[in-house]
Amino acid sequence: MDNQNDKSGLAAVAAASDAVSKTDHAAALASATTAATADGVKQGSNAAHSRIKAILGSEQAKGRDGLTSHLAFDTEMTVEQALAVLDKSPKAEAPKTGSRLDAIVPQPKVEASDKSKLAPADVLAAAMDRQIARQFPGYKAA
Repeated sequence: MDNQNDKSGLAAVAAASDAVSKTDHAAALASATTAATADGVKQGSNAAHSRIKAILGSEQAKGRDGLTSHLAFDTEMTVEQALAVLDKSPKAEAPKTGSRLDAIVPQPKVEASDKSKLAPADVLAAAMDRQIARQFPGYKAA
């Protein structure tokens, strides 16, 4: 009896396979593949956007713009891994005010003297004389 059920089951499969043409089968398979691919692309895109948004919008991203962008766009790290790296990284220093010249040339100090007797040009000249004398010990002001 089991042998007869096996035969009838095979007969049913054979009858069903004859009912669908190879062309219809290929079209159905292509349609299902296209739909599955589109769904996978959408899910992957949503996951990537969520990951990037989580990294860029994190508290750890503040003050670390360059590294944050690199981790979000140029790596495949998880959000947790990227935030751990950002946590261990120093924040960028605020730009210093003044020019590069200010950083390498000492600023003259004008001492508090009786300024009412000296013209601003005289105060500046005295400060410059002191700076030159520090650089060139043999210098004598004129």
